[in-house]
Amino acid sequence: MTGSVFFKGHKYTFYINLVIFSLVISFLIFFGTMLFPKQYRAYNTYFIDAQYLQNSESIIDFSPQQLAEKTADNIKGIIESKNFLGKVLEVAGYENNSKSREKLSKRILVKKVGPQVLYVQIKGYRDSEILEKTIVSLTKVLRDEVSSINSNGNVLIALNEVNEAPNVEEIQLYPWLNAVLAFLVTGILGVSLYEFKKYIEK
Repeated sequence: MTGSVFFKGHKYTFYINLVIFSLVISFLIFFGTMLFPKQYRAYNTYFIDAQYLQNSESIIDFSPQQLAEKTADNIKGIIESKNFLGKVLEVAGYENNSKSREKLSKRILVKKVGPQVLYVQIKGYRDSEILEKTIVSLTKVLRDEVSSINSNGNVLIALNEVNEAPNVEEIQLYPWLNAVLAFLVTGILGVSLYEFKKYIEK
């Protein structure tokens, strides 16, 4: 299809060609999405509580709520650290090197969804068993870190999993939705270019 067909031909011919072109793009997007390899994500949610030990002394005396929120922020930073991710890889039985740590750091999302609630998600794996093993190892390493903090500090941290077990699910790609969006975007863009061409030629 040449530019003359789109912009110099009859108005209705242009729209017919545009619809055909949009349908072709839509089908390509649809089948491309269908052929895309399956990927999975795993997530878990943690509720964090903290309180000062009896007879403990602290330079900054937070209220119980402030202490719990501050502790949640600190634990979020721990999970995002490369050292922590390296321990997760080791516990899961995988190689711990800079490349694998960097790869895991790009696949993990740690989000504070409440004052004392952390949401942790790992995605991008094509093997659900590897993903489940990784998220389970993360929880184990996190519990070990919390136990270490409790044994060496003046604050007692309680880490509770909101879910009984980590959730592992397939990432939905929605091929039909992608195809419809591709059709609409292509059509709108084509009409916009056509009208713009008519406008500048006046």
